[in-house]
Amino acid sequence: SGLVSFAFRKEATPAASVLDMSYRLEGVDPACAGGPGSSKYSCGMIVTKETTCLDSPSDTLYDAAEIRMDPWRCPAYTAVASLDSEGFSARGDYVPVSTGLQPDAILGHTVFLHDFAGRPISCGVVSVISG
Repeated sequence: SGLVSFAFRKEATPAASVLDMSYRLEGVDPACAGGPGSSKYSCGMIVTKETTCLDSPSDTLYDAAEIRMDPWRCPAYTAVASLDSEGFSARGDYVPVSTGLQPDAILGHTVFLHDFAGRPISCGVVSVISG
C-alpha cells in the first residue's frame, strides 16, 4: 500500500517531457532490500495502457515515436525495514521518467508495483488529487 505521485516537467522538446515520480510505499517485497534484480520490472513501478486493476499489466505507457526504449524499465525501489510498522517500506523523491507524454496522458491508467521477480503485487489508477 502507499502513494505514488507524479509531477510534470515540460522540457524543450516533447521527447524530453519528464514525469517526476515520488513514492511512499509500505509492505513492499523484502527481497528488494538489495535493489532490483535482473528480471524485467524487478522492484519496479510502471504506468501501463490498462485502465483497471482487473487486467494484468501489458504494455507500458509512453510515446514510442518519441522515446526509443521503455522508460519504465529504470524506476525501481529499494526496500528498507520499517521502524514504525512491521514489514518493509520504500520511498523516493523526484525520480525522473522520460515518457514523451503530456501530463493528462497518464490519467486513468494503472500504475503497478512489482516484486523482486518482476511480478505485479499492487495496482492503482492514476488520478488527480486536489487539495
